[in-house]
Amino acid sequence: MRQFVSETGLDSDGCIKVGGDKFRYLASVLRLEEGDMLYVRLPSGALQPMTVARVDGQSKTLTLSLAGSPAKAADASGSPADDLSAPPAGSALLSAVKAAPLENAGRFRFHLFQLVPKPPKMDLIIRQATECGVSSIIPVAGEFCQKGNVESAVKKSSPADSRWQKVITEAREQSGSPVQTEVLPCKKFEEALAFWKEVPGGGLLGEALGPEAAERGGPERGTAVPAAPGSAKMAFVLYERSEGTLPVHRAVSEALARAFVPQAQMAVQEVPVAQTASRANGRAISQTAGRAISRANGRSSPLKNALENADIAVMVGAEGGISPSELEKAKESGFIPVHLETNILRCETAALYGLAIIQGAVMESDIWKLNE
Repeated sequence: MRQFVSETGLDSDGCIKVGGDKFRYLASVLRLEEGDMLYVRLPSGALQPMTVARVDGQSKTLTLSLAGSPAKAADASGSPADDLSAPPAGSALLSAVKAAPLENAGRFRFHLFQLVPKPPKMDLIIRQATECGVSSIIPVAGEFCQKGNVESAVKKSSPADSRWQKVITEAREQSGSPVQTEVLPCKKFEEALAFWKEVPGGGLLGEALGPEAAERGGPERGTAVPAAPGSAKMAFVLYERSEGTLPVHRAVSEALARAFVPQAQMAVQEVPVAQTASRANGRAISQTAGRAISRANGRSSPLKNALENADIAVMVGAEGGISPSELEKAKESGFIPVHLETNILRCETAALYGLAIIQGAVMESDIWKLNE
């Protein structure tokens, strides 16, 4: 479903005024006219149906107004008001449909550690990763990365450059992704590993931290924030050689074993002793975790909370791949080497393919199991 990603919230009249490049996109590309309806992704992440109320060709502005039957109002941040009869002082009463919740935006947070390739390839990777719902993209200066490519990534990932943000916005509008994807500042390989170690699991890498976060006394952009209790994290690194690597589903089972052993032990008290003895095996843990989550049936449990708050990292090499020394460092930092049993892939293809297959394996880990 297509959507329009708004950089501003609703005003006191329940409207959003659009100008500049956004106006040209809506009026010339989508050819919207007065009375047309579209879905708008508010800064809060909520999805709001809105109607084109006015198109002003002279001032090059387009006004969007709340659409639908009267329901709870939404304030400028997109959060619902508690009482329609008592609007905040100084603001008009909003007649609006309740904004849709963030669809599947909170179960997992995927983070792409991408060793920097050539600029056009990096642009494509950012676009595709956004469409896949990745939360954070971290450009990494690897041993085999070319100096010019790294310099370009350093410039484009700085807050002063908006090119990659435009790529992300276009991808979100095309794909309908509810995830507020963010590109963090480019880091050296060792810095990227240290950064991941600081993420406790269940903590955002900074995708919801705007440039004003530090001014509010909060964490700076690109820093880890405290995790939810009982949350977990998993990390994978794609490697072109098969030695010392695991297939995708076996790697996910291994990651589940590392991440969820304590939670599985708390959540599954009645598992037979014979099966408990094999918990060190990733396959058994994966199956145990799946059954525990299924039995929860929406109820809170340590394992269910851990799974729903998991942060998952995927590291992908540039054109030259990842060096053996970098692979060893990644392993020491908790990354599990994964080998994709397919043809030799370009780095931009590997990023998309690797993200998709690992996402599928992790998100469906409660319904599949490895063969004996």
